[in-house]
Amino acid sequence: MGSCTSNLTAESLMSLDLDGLGGSQEAQLNSLSTMASHLLLPATLSKSVEDLAAFFMDVRRSMRENPYHNFSHICDVTQFVFWTLHSTNLTQKLTRTDLAAVYLAAVCHDLDHPGLSNNYLNNSKHDLSLRYNGESPLENHHVASFQKIAEKHALLSGVPPETRVRVERIIKEMVLSTDMGKHAAISKAAFSADNVVDPLASDENLMLFFSILLKCADISNPARPFHIASRWNDAVYCEFYNEGDLDAKAGRDVNPLHNRKDNIIPKSSVGFINFVVKPLFNQFATMLAQAAKHSEYLRADGLKEASQNLERNVGLYSAMSKQ
Repeated sequence: MGSCTSNLTAESLMSLDLDGLGGSQEAQLNSLSTMASHLLLPATLSKSVEDLAAFFMDVRRSMRENPYHNFSHICDVTQFVFWTLHSTNLTQKLTRTDLAAVYLAAVCHDLDHPGLSNNYLNNSKHDLSLRYNGESPLENHHVASFQKIAEKHALLSGVPPETRVRVERIIKEMVLSTDMGKHAAISKAAFSADNVVDPLASDENLMLFFSILLKCADISNPARPFHIASRWNDAVYCEFYNEGDLDAKAGRDVNPLHNRKDNIIPKSSVGFINFVVKPLFNQFATMLAQAAKHSEYLRADGLKEASQNLERNVGLYSAMSKQ
């Protein structure tokens, strides 16, 4: 399959074989617009295709040239959400308002990311850490950045007030959930939601479901074919090592994953997939399967391809770590 940043149709964007690290930024922007139109965002938000394209352009402008947290990552995460919505048939289950909110949350989840972690921002007393009192400084900044760009483009001016409130709430909750410092608490909440009759029946559990969806997308690189996953992995560790170098220079302890001298990438990758990615994907699949019992639309096996890729890739990284 070609690059996900080629000028593709909506149908061809419904694939895990798409490489978000290839192609031009113009093609990436076109892909965002194509997916948005397929999900009926122009009609839902009462905006023209051109209005949304201008909004996406400012999203691109807000992204820095980081090794990993850049505009390509935005497009990659958004495309994974788009794939999931279709592979599970959530497009047939969710309201148009909720689909628009979920899509926009993916597009805006890392706006103006500095390429550094929350731990680094807090330990270095960065301006963002001081602004948000050390509480999810990155994620709160992403939300504030979305609000600023949305206001500039009057993105939600064409919807009723109650719709605007819901869209903003969904986006905020989803983006804040991507703070890995909250991962354990959100996973515990998702485990509890697994046991209810229908995890999509209440608004509270639906918000949790959306958060797990974006969290999965945010760390979905290992769920793609290995030739794509490995390139993203290289980008992640490039950014990690840049942060580790800064910590070492400042005399602070260096996160073992950020230590370019001692970290073994294949070994670390096995641990990340086995202890973070797979459990999260399994939780999402369990919630989906439970919800599918109460819906004629949902596909309980919608994440099967992603799970198969995870198993295959952890095996490849395991073999590499033993060499």
